[in-house]
This record gives sequence, structure tokens and C-alpha cells, in this order.
Amino acid sequence: MRAADRFQAAYDAALRPYPYAWTAGKESSARWIADRIGPGRVLDIGGTTRLLDLLHARGQDVTYYDRYPPAEPRPYPVHLGDMHTVADALPPQSFDWVVMRHTLEHSLNPLLVLWQVNELLADGGHAAIIVPNYCEGWVRFWTHFSVLPVQSWLMLFHRAGFDVVEQADGYWDDAQTDPHFIEHRFILTQQTRTLRLD
Repeated sequence: MRAADRFQAAYDAALRPYPYAWTAGKESSARWIADRIGPGRVLDIGGTTRLLDLLHARGQDVTYYDRYPPAEPRPYPVHLGDMHTVADALPPQSFDWVVMRHTLEHSLNPLLVLWQVNELLADGGHAAIIVPNYCEGWVRFWTHFSVLPVQSWLMLFHRAGFDVVEQADGYWDDAQTDPHFIEHRFILTQQTRTLRLD
């Protein structure tokens, strides 16, 4: 067995779901994204069901993709799988928007995931990405593998073929004031299919 396969087996054996709960702060984070989503097909990688429910209620064509199934059946397509193989599960260039809200920090290889997002987007499509602020607490959180400074995210977006069209900071705590719960929010547009490693 190859080392990469042995690692994946060890990772899968050690990984356990975390009991994330929905909060008012997370709702504001999801609404920030919903307010920016334009027309077209939307893929959420990471399973933010509340966001997909909002978009579905306004008539958008939405798709759920996550390692874990939603807690309850959804009225839209649900696909299960690891984010690192999402482009193997869905047709290329079939989405106008890809959303990753607090997903990329859980990635073992965020450049690979972003490259696949590019593959899944139609020409000129958009991605809405939210990641937590780089700080000791989130770097050490046991489900996080890629809590990066903003400049590192910007570099990865560029290398994966995206341009940043909007960048903002917000909170995802209920009071909207806790500095430990600052998140970085990005709207990206697909510019090129070529990896830009410069």
C-alpha cells in the first residue's frame, strides 16, 4: 500500500465528527454569503444546510457536498465525500457559485481543493469563502489543519486561478464582538484554469 493510502486510512480512522451547533452568529455569516450569491447553480462544500435552505427557499438550484450527511433529509441533492475529491464526484464547470463557509481550514491541502473548485465552476464563476482568523486557538483546534494568515489565503487563491473581487472581515459569535471569532470573507471570480505558481 502506498504511503498516501496508508496516511488516508490512518486519517479516516482518527477523524471523528465534531458536534457543531448552529448559532445566531453563524446565521449572520451565512447571510453575508446569501446576500452576495447571484443567479445560477450553487454548490456548498462543507454542508452549511442553513445557507442552502435560505438559497433554496428563494428558488435557487443548490447542491450539498460534505463528508457527513445532513441531520435531516433535504429537498435538494446531497453528495457525500471528502473535499479533497469533490471534483471526482461532480461534473466539471457545472456550477456558477461554490461556497465554502468555514471549510478550507479543515483541509489537508487547500490548494488542491481550490483547484478543484476552479474545475467545478463555469467560466467566470464565483466562489464565496470564509475562514477563521489566524490565531493560536484556531491553529490548535483539533479539526483544523490549514488556519493561515490572510496573505497566505490570497496567495493560494491566486495560484488556483482566482481573483479576489471582495474581501471583508466579520464575526461569527452571537454578540458579534469576540476577537477570537473574527472571520475573513472572500468573494472570488474564476479567471484562469491554469495554476499560477509565480
